[in-house]
Amino acid sequence: MSAMLLAQAPIPPSRRASPRLAALAASCALALLPLPTPGAATTQEDMLSQWISAQANTRAWTADAVQTRVFKTLAQPLVSTGKVWVAMPDRFRWELGQPPQTIALRQPEQLSIVYPRLKRIEKYPLKSGAAGPWQDALSLIEASFPKSRADVDARFRVQSVRFTNSVALLELAPRSASARKFVSGIEIGLRTNDFVVVSTTMRF
Repeated sequence: MSAMLLAQAPIPPSRRASPRLAALAASCALALLPLPTPGAATTQEDMLSQWISAQANTRAWTADAVQTRVFKTLAQPLVSTGKVWVAMPDRFRWELGQPPQTIALRQPEQLSIVYPRLKRIEKYPLKSGAAGPWQDALSLIEASFPKSRADVDARFRVQSVRFTNSVALLELAPRSASARKFVSGIEIGLRTNDFVVVSTTMRF
């Protein structure tokens, strides 16, 4: 998995989010350059504090993405791979397929969904500073890189912390009822030695 930080992420315009956006994402593996942090955490609170401290200065990142869609009518899930670029707080580009078959582009006041093969673009407005289910859901893209403990507590409930070898799996539930209409939960994988984020899974 490649790891890099974006200096300046050229992310095109974007807007709203329809149920189509929910089909764009499911599980996203995030890789960042290591950040210096203290030693391994011994309690849940200690782990949360060190995770937040390690990610507080992250402003842009890129990662490989995997979308898994499950249908009752199909025996096997449909899996697509792609890439995601994020420049916080309100810009991202999400591509699925090789070459891209679906592209989601977000800017502060617009979300665009691009279908290159169909030569079609859907544009949806996002009111700046306004609350709403899609504004809340889109803000969860940044869940792995909180600015403070207050930021975490304001947006999430910590459901559980599980440890698997050298990775801690942090399960979060959105506090916002409107966000939960689209994202039921988020699982963040952290390396326990340096608290670098190694995976983020969002359930739509």
